[in-house]
Amino acid sequence: MEGNPVLLLIVGSGLLQGFFVAAILISRPSGNLTANRLLASLMILCSLNIAHPLIYHAWTSAFPFSVLRINEPMQFMMAPLIAAYIRSLLVPEIRLTPRALVHFLPVPLVVIFTFTRSAAVVERSTSFPGGTVALWVLLLVQAAAYLLPSLRRLHRYHLALRNSVSNVSGIDLGWLTWLASTILGLYASYVVLLAMMVHSRQFPPIEMYLALSLTVVVWALGYRGLIQREPPRLDEAEAPATRSSKYERSAVPEAEAARLQEKLEVSMTRDRLFLDAELSLSGLAERLGAARNQVSFVINQRLGRNFFDFVNEYRVNEVIRLMKDPARAGDKLLALAFSSGFSSKPTFNAVFKKVTGIAPSEYRSKLTNQV
Repeated sequence: MEGNPVLLLIVGSGLLQGFFVAAILISRPSGNLTANRLLASLMILCSLNIAHPLIYHAWTSAFPFSVLRINEPMQFMMAPLIAAYIRSLLVPEIRLTPRALVHFLPVPLVVIFTFTRSAAVVERSTSFPGGTVALWVLLLVQAAAYLLPSLRRLHRYHLALRNSVSNVSGIDLGWLTWLASTILGLYASYVVLLAMMVHSRQFPPIEMYLALSLTVVVWALGYRGLIQREPPRLDEAEAPATRSSKYERSAVPEAEAARLQEKLEVSMTRDRLFLDAELSLSGLAERLGAARNQVSFVINQRLGRNFFDFVNEYRVNEVIRLMKDPARAGDKLLALAFSSGFSSKPTFNAVFKKVTGIAPSEYRSKLTNQV
């Protein structure tokens, strides 16, 4: 990396953005303060790891080996912080307590190990630091122990969210699934690279690989973290029941289910409740004068959809109706989407293609050609 201005610029931008976003998050006076602090800590940690190759290559002769390898202990903070951040978003009432420090116990242990290793044993010119490989294997095990449960939690939340709201713009946590998966993949690939280096005895500066990867993480994490809306609290995402036992508890008698299904369809076709961009399962149940779990049962079991798909299918049909209306021929597709209850372009495009099989623009072109 030394002497390469392009790489220095890329890594430097990630370094600065990490500290900048952290400052914004810490200074926020409202919102989910616990989540903001955890994300700020994560951004600072990423920035420190990005800075490490700069320090390593610039001051190799000025510091002992153990000081230059201090990034290894810092890596053991990454997975617990990500897991804690995900947990704080899903359960906003959680607060940081001194007991949470137990999750960071590996850090001082690795610091002691790092500072007590002999520089002569691990000098790159004579022998590869085999202890580093062992540390990164342990790091991968730790990351899996924290992040795999977090991925399962996010998956359950994703399913529960789409059965509770009709608009996930800004609150969909799919990006956190990407983050956790990326960190796991990054650590796994780093272990493989280290093992290959042990075998070949060729030791290129692979710290740059980690720094560049974390720079991408910082860019994505900073952007999504700042625009993230506080997601709704969904109990079923935290303590999900099995599908069969869930519906055993919420099953609706056949006659009542049929009556509720009819009211549900009237609410959409006549009352056009789907035009409310923020329509939720709870709000719909209140309008129908029914229990939330009963409405969910009818949509899931009798109609075979989740709430998100159920409502947005009506919105897609409304967009198609407006496309065919000569009075709206000059309107842009996004204007038609907003008029039909959609609140974001990405959601509109994704849902429309899922329902019709083609993009909105292509569908409109076909309608135009038919005239």
